[in-house]
Amino acid sequence: MNCIFCQQDSSNSKSIEHIIPESLGNKHHILWKGAVCDKCNNYFATKIEKELLEQPYFVSTRQRNYIKSKKDKLVKDKIVFAHPQGGTKVEASINAVFEEGKSILQMQFENDELFDKMLKGEVPEIYMPYIPMLEPNNYLMSRFLTKCALEFFTFIMGKDNFLRFSSEVIEDKQFDPIRTYARYGERCNFWPYSQRRIYSEGSLFVDLKNRKKHIYQIINEMDFLSIEIKREKEGENEIILGEIYFVMAIMGIEYAINLAGPNIEGYYEWLKTHNNISPLRKETEHQLDFNFPDLNPFIKMTE
Repeated sequence: MNCIFCQQDSSNSKSIEHIIPESLGNKHHILWKGAVCDKCNNYFATKIEKELLEQPYFVSTRQRNYIKSKKDKLVKDKIVFAHPQGGTKVEASINAVFEEGKSILQMQFENDELFDKMLKGEVPEIYMPYIPMLEPNNYLMSRFLTKCALEFFTFIMGKDNFLRFSSEVIEDKQFDPIRTYARYGERCNFWPYSQRRIYSEGSLFVDLKNRKKHIYQIINEMDFLSIEIKREKEGENEIILGEIYFVMAIMGIEYAINLAGPNIEGYYEWLKTHNNISPLRKETEHQLDFNFPDLNPFIKMTE
């Protein structure tokens, strides 16, 4: 077995690869041992994913949505506690506890003096950072998306098919640009992507096809979109030319990237002709008009 990125032998690799990190709520989209070698796995974890998750937006959204780290710990961020002597920035983790339908906000920080001031009413205001979206054209996000795209392609192929056709997949030159950009940052200076919000972080959904109609919140989801560009005649055969886009949503923000090359214009054109409706939208999925935590006892988190 060879690694889908460096193309080196990965038969003895011991690590599994999460397409989206566990620290962003991914529990199911996981590749088997050897699909990504230990060296590449470690590179993506430390040089791409860790640095991406340390950016202010991801720290903010993970904290306010109580998404725990891989070590099952709450994310800490700097919160401003205002008092007469001036604002004090304290790094704290926040947790929400629900009792009998009521939500209770818990803060965990090591500052006894500040806690005493809060009890005495000397800290009248608390300011929590809210960063709504990642800055556009983010280099780390661009490489993260290309990594996820190739990994998700491998994931939907399935382990048995991948092992059967692994040599063809690994040696397929059409994947070289996206493979080398994801792993080494080469082949182009920047691989553009689309970024937009398609539903709020707290949106709740119900699958109308499911008789039990469980209410759920989506942490992340992903799929491919095939777009036909044109058709050409070659003798008696008709050749269809197209593009494949990897589309992923994390906490309501949709990201899309072109597997064929560093160009996103085809996706924008597709959105124009489809009323800007996300290709991730499911016909049986209905978005409710109230948000978390109104019906928390009935909510199930999903990917």
